[in-house]
Amino acid sequence: MQPRRTILWEFPKLPALEISRFFEDKTEKKFEGVVLTVLTTAPAELRYTVTVDDNWRTRKAVVDLRSGNRTDHWDVTVNSDGTWTCNGVVMDELHGLVDIDLGFSPCTNTLPIRRLHLEEGEHASFTAAWLRFPELRFERLDQQYTRLTGQRYRYESGRGRFTAELEVDDLGIVTTYGDFWRRRSAG
Repeated sequence: MQPRRTILWEFPKLPALEISRFFEDKTEKKFEGVVLTVLTTAPAELRYTVTVDDNWRTRKAVVDLRSGNRTDHWDVTVNSDGTWTCNGVVMDELHGLVDIDLGFSPCTNTLPIRRLHLEEGEHASFTAAWLRFPELRFERLDQQYTRLTGQRYRYESGRGRFTAELEVDDLGIVTTYGDFWRRRSAG
């Protein structure tokens, strides 16, 4: 399967760069990417794949970290009854959640934007399974998306403690994430 879009994002404050590929056909939608950044004081590489169903609900995510002598692997699956497992262990605290949010990448903000189909002025609140960065542990995170205009959304998390304006392209893929991530190139 050929990528439908390839994106290069930059997060100059960390520093971090990400290349991500979005694939979509009749049977599958997924993002695959690599983030290069710094974790504590060591260079870090995070590789991920996130697969969603036809309704943009998370079904699988694989994340691999290499940083100095540290390596970690998360193999997450979500079954149809809302049970989340990571490396074969059930994560009861995430039961019933629909979206994964990789705290090191803007790509997963695309999932609820595409799933919710908000009209201008509408908003939706829900809880996501957040892989917090740099801690790299799963937590529940309350989120809200408000569609401001055709291509702009306001994202809030932690009951408004964090807000950012998001801009998306014609496929609904995030191009700008507040003052943090900026798309530098796409093809």
